[in-house]
Amino acid sequence: MLKKCLLVLTVFLLAADATILYIWLAKWQKLATIPGMVGWGIAFLSGLLLYMILKKLSSGEKMVMVFSRLALGSAVLLCGLAVLTVLITLTVRSMP
Repeated sequence: MLKKCLLVLTVFLLAADATILYIWLAKWQKLATIPGMVGWGIAFLSGLLLYMILKKLSSGEKMVMVFSRLALGSAVLLCGLAVLTVLITLTVRSMP
């Protein structure tokens, strides 16, 4: 039962990450606000937490392993977007 709940949470996390990616591409200014950054951070930490829990629960089950890798991939994607955002912001601010 717990595994099924965690798999459903992973699907919701992926939907939230897709929303963050869309906002990042379309209206990045909304992510530069406090609520945007809090949501970004919560999604990142949730992805890492789900990955660690699913990794412990996976006893060779292929589906659980796939979902744990998806959770890790979503966390890495969000971290990469954050780093890219900082680099872009620093580059734009340094321009005359």
